[in-house]
Amino acid sequence: TTVVEPPPSTTTTTLPVEEVQLYFVSGSRLVPISRLLLSPASAPQVLAALSEGIPDIDEAAGLRSALPPALVVDVAVERGVATVDLDPAFTLIVTGPEQRLAVAQIVLTLTRRAGIGQIVFSSDSEPIAVPRGRGDLTGPGELVACDDYDNLLPGGFSC
Repeated sequence: TTVVEPPPSTTTTTLPVEEVQLYFVSGSRLVPISRLLLSPASAPQVLAALSEGIPDIDEAAGLRSALPPALVVDVAVERGVATVDLDPAFTLIVTGPEQRLAVAQIVLTLTRRAGIGQIVFSSDSEPIAVPRGRGDLTGPGELVACDDYDNLLPGGFSC
């Protein structure tokens, strides 16, 4: 008997992707890098990508993350405000200037997303204070926006 192989498939499945801006640390500044995520990219999906850290090629360029993996527990978006729930260990593991940079990475990344203008931080669902870009602390549960961290952007970048 002769076995006839079916012709190779000519259809390809392409998943919809979109380019998102993730912010990483370069010296004492934050710079965006583009990354492709499945579309539509949700806030949890974007923060998961940020938490994964630097792609190898960008690490070689001197970029790093102040945000350790797995410290963002949850993110929910309602009426333009993203509520980011951090692991209680966040303030123990990430201290001083690194905490300011980690919070800025989250704020700048999320506020670049359509429909998100402000961020509020919590831990165990309780509002917490976070450092702004200039180092002063918010009140617990106080909203922050891109403008609160624009001093950490390099020249030529703005909110």
